[in-house]
Amino acid sequence: MAGIVSGLISVARGLIAVAALGPTGCAMYFDPPSVADAPMTVGDRKVVIESLVCGADGRVIAAGFADSLTSLEGVVLYSGDRGSTWHQAAIEPRAVGISLSTVEWPAGPEKGSTFVSGFRVGENLLSGIRSSYPPGPWWSSADGGRTWRSTTTRMPLPPTSDIGLGIPDLVVADAAGTVVAAAGDRGGPLAVLRSTDGGKTWQRQTLSRLGHYGSIVSDGLGSLALSGRSRHDAGVVYWSADSGATWSESEISTGGKFPFKAPAALRLYRSPAGALIAFNNDSIGKGRSPAWVFASADNGRSWSFVQGFDRVGRIVGLGIDREDRIVAVTEWGHVLLGDRKGTTWALSEAVISVNPSTAVSQVIFGPDGVALAVQYRGGIFRSTDGGQTWRGVDSGLPDRQFDLNRHCIDGMGLVVVAGGGGMLTRSTDWGATWQPGRIVGSADASR
Repeated sequence: MAGIVSGLISVARGLIAVAALGPTGCAMYFDPPSVADAPMTVGDRKVVIESLVCGADGRVIAAGFADSLTSLEGVVLYSGDRGSTWHQAAIEPRAVGISLSTVEWPAGPEKGSTFVSGFRVGENLLSGIRSSYPPGPWWSSADGGRTWRSTTTRMPLPPTSDIGLGIPDLVVADAAGTVVAAAGDRGGPLAVLRSTDGGKTWQRQTLSRLGHYGSIVSDGLGSLALSGRSRHDAGVVYWSADSGATWSESEISTGGKFPFKAPAALRLYRSPAGALIAFNNDSIGKGRSPAWVFASADNGRSWSFVQGFDRVGRIVGLGIDREDRIVAVTEWGHVLLGDRKGTTWALSEAVISVNPSTAVSQVIFGPDGVALAVQYRGGIFRSTDGGQTWRGVDSGLPDRQFDLNRHCIDGMGLVVVAGGGGMLTRSTDWGATWQPGRIVGSADASR
């Protein structure tokens, strides 16, 4: 379980013995890391990291929150040495009761700038679990992330019922720098936010059928596709050919193979070759957990069911190998190989050794065939041949129960992965070796 709610209840789980459900729905004993085992702590509180930014010149920024039974406060951490040592950044005013995420501005005069914001989740464990969360204030930094000051609101975010997604992704829709994002609005309908002037003003639309956001992809030339889940638990995809000014619902065909249009939760992927692919992001059918793949040849206007693989687990990451094939890795460690258009798929003989309590939580693709499969409990597997073979590498993290579901890379060998339980580790050689990060003080004290 990822997101804010799991972070909030992790404290209670650490105090008492409880039974929990693993990432694939199997019962397991929840064994969280202690504060002493966690490299990222603030006082006696473990930091839950919701987002990461790997910048130039060794700069890395992490945002999230530190919580206990009686307090919750947004936290920003800063590293100037590629994630080896960290400082707690100064935030004014303090982000009490707010879960923070980073926002990298993708276009306009502020392209490349990093902001932090989040949602008001409550000041302690009991107040942090409710049905709707209003947006919080915004902060900016003038010194690369060491200190943060209050700034004007950059996006008019609506309240949300699903803060585990954090601040919505911003995509650049066209060469003019139009920016588009999708955000939940009290569980529905979904709000689409669009700015043509670098975020100074925004237009807002609602997609009435969608109550939960899935993902958004853009070709940068005016074509976008957006997935979500309707309030009737049906997967829906919308497409736009005018940089997000207008949207139409896609047609999704299952070829008569299923009595419904699409899985409830769909994620989208656009390959470097321009292929547009949709796949289920939920476990379908008790004990089956298949991976279903859909493809679109017309920028998301229509979709066809391509292939399904039963009992392999849902897809958690896709990328391109050296032979220009699409490589998909599932939560249960299976590898699927697709052609560059995503229209034919095969199950590879490669299998990553995982079990329900150590399922793969994310996949990171690097250059020259390097791929990393990151597991719950902190395990990491590495491939140097595009997913054909895998070997385990030591992450340096304890073997405990925690989510490890956030990452960033800098394109020069740096990979930082993090998540719940105060866990963060980094590699400077594309995942061959790893070293846990550590907090050494406040940013103010280090200046």
